[in-house]
Amino acid sequence: VESTGTIKVVLEKFGVVITSVASKYVEPLIPADPTFETSCDNRVSIICPNMSDVNIYYTITNDGSEPADPTSGSTLYTSPIQFTATTRIKAKAILSESSASGVSSFTSSGVHTAAPTITISGLTVTITANGTIYYTTNGSAPTTSLSGHPSPLNIGVSAGSEVNIHAIAMAAGEQASCVVRLLCPSAPSM
Repeated sequence: VESTGTIKVVLEKFGVVITSVASKYVEPLIPADPTFETSCDNRVSIICPNMSDVNIYYTITNDGSEPADPTSGSTLYTSPIQFTATTRIKAKAILSESSASGVSSFTSSGVHTAAPTITISGLTVTITANGTIYYTTNGSAPTTSLSGHPSPLNIGVSAGSEVNIHAIAMAAGEQASCVVRLLCPSAPSM
């Protein structure tokens, strides 16, 4: 239903009215205001919480300026959007011209450091990153409250032992990266 109104129903069988007219007042379907979900790979997803089949339109700036309010002529959202430290986005869910959400806004709060790279060669695990490295060897998720290490970081492992390393990186002025993991059931024997 795209507008407020009354629906009237008459049930007929072979041209004979079987029931009286029934009516029901109905409200139009109005999409909820879009919400934004960010990921540690510097992407933002735009979601309409109460409708999955609604079109979401957005406007974006990457220079920190205020974007225009979106309309049905704006960019149609189809996949997560890469953002920078100065990205601003406005979004609107539109079911029809008479049924649309309000405008929601997203302002980047900074970018995440690129995830570190973990490699294993012989009995040495090497972690490289563009920032300080934080890691664990017990399978737990690392945090920046652990001791930080400069890149590259070499970690010796024992032959035949399980290797289960989780690592993040964080550069100055950025947020922590996504967690990367290296799991080897058994380190190579020499």
